[in-house]
Amino acid sequence: MEPISEIDPILGGKVNFIRLGESGAIPPDASRRRFLLGGGAAVAAGFASLLVPGLLRTPRVESNQHFPPTNIPSKGDQPPLPPTATAEPTKPPVKEVKLTNELLKPFVEQAYRKRAERERNDPEYSKRVDKELSDNTVNAVLWVYWEEHGESYANYGGSPTVISYDLKTGKIRSVSLSRDIRTPNLEKRQSDGRVQTMYMRHVYREGKFDQVREVVEEATGLAIDYQMVIKDTVIRDLLDKVGPLDVQVQKDHLTGPFKLGGQEYGPKLIKAGPQQMDTLTAMRFILAEDENPDGKQDERSYRKNVLVKALLKKLQSKVKENYFFVKELYDLMQTEIDQGMMQPDFDRNLLSVGMGNLGNLFTIGLSGLGLAKELLLNRSNVDTTIPEADPQKEIIIHDPYWGDGGVNRAHNIVNFQHVRGMQVESIRDEAQNGFLPQHMLIPDGGDPYTSDRVNKYWQSIRKLVKNKLLGRGEPSTTVTSSIQ
Repeated sequence: MEPISEIDPILGGKVNFIRLGESGAIPPDASRRRFLLGGGAAVAAGFASLLVPGLLRTPRVESNQHFPPTNIPSKGDQPPLPPTATAEPTKPPVKEVKLTNELLKPFVEQAYRKRAERERNDPEYSKRVDKELSDNTVNAVLWVYWEEHGESYANYGGSPTVISYDLKTGKIRSVSLSRDIRTPNLEKRQSDGRVQTMYMRHVYREGKFDQVREVVEEATGLAIDYQMVIKDTVIRDLLDKVGPLDVQVQKDHLTGPFKLGGQEYGPKLIKAGPQQMDTLTAMRFILAEDENPDGKQDERSYRKNVLVKALLKKLQSKVKENYFFVKELYDLMQTEIDQGMMQPDFDRNLLSVGMGNLGNLFTIGLSGLGLAKELLLNRSNVDTTIPEADPQKEIIIHDPYWGDGGVNRAHNIVNFQHVRGMQVESIRDEAQNGFLPQHMLIPDGGDPYTSDRVNKYWQSIRKLVKNKLLGRGEPSTTVTSSIQ
């Protein structure tokens, strides 16, 4: 292959190409390296090139297509034919390309390969994972951790949120599990015969990714394909990147003190109504507890969902305005991973492959460059839609006063007969005798000492998740509560 250089008048700068042979094949590894190292006009042209299916094959154009004959005399005594119009070269059609699909393609393919492997190698997998619920989805656990209640970043105290992408509807569903849920997977009997109760917030610290996958699959029935541990400062950096968010605040929030990045911030009022939130206000909105909590709108998981909607809307706007912004987000993510602020349980090269589907710097022929320019100038061919969150399928696993139910506070088991009646005898006794912290959340009817946690401990949460995500909604019991 012979290198060629050209000064590009639209993209600007010097662009290097390689004239393709008949096969048009480019070694993918070399292309990926060029993409990661490339910049300026070369990145722009390469990024656009893969947005057009089949662009790597340079179309063969015969000379008479470019220069059709005119004024050719006929045989015999016939007069010459009238001049014919010069035909325009035939251009390959530019097909619509969905950025999200190209980014997710390698993740979807690997997710289903890994599921098959786990089903073959783990005899408990098919028991934990509800196939009906998990089919046609790709699911990731985001374990966001922060500092509060005496815990430092080293404790990894946080909670898991399952982001479930529905491949049929193209929408995002979510399941947030409260950090206060009792988690018997971690519990061990002590020398005095008693069991030290453990919380959901301890799962990653105690057992890392394997333990998180086991617990979340048991609790929800969703196959967990990917996991990412995220320090709260990553969210701060992302908000800095995208700029202020337009957030509709449902009610006044007098927020208490909170910590971020090792720095303490004092109380402050966030007023109801439309707000343009800067980074610090947005972080306060999702991290700081309400000083006067009074229902679901004060629960931080709900506030987080409100902020996520505003963030998705802002990202949609930024990408529509400039779809190279996706590359900036990719670079930010790679930086956060390099610095240990984000820890994925998957090969980070998948991120590069996803970006490569959008625009690995494949070298292209000169006639292909014109098509790349056309795509850059005609953005209607690129669907930049970012998946929306489905508001009907956002689940907060928390006491019914603060969330969607499936669990109840220990103090409610003591104080309310109908809640007490849901529980097994061992839980009633532990709650009544003060062995359980008041704020600890217990799945309704769950027996923490069973050997069959899927069916006899987590069953209330699994039922709630399945009913809501599959549109078989079932109302939860409302319980008066005085402790958040």
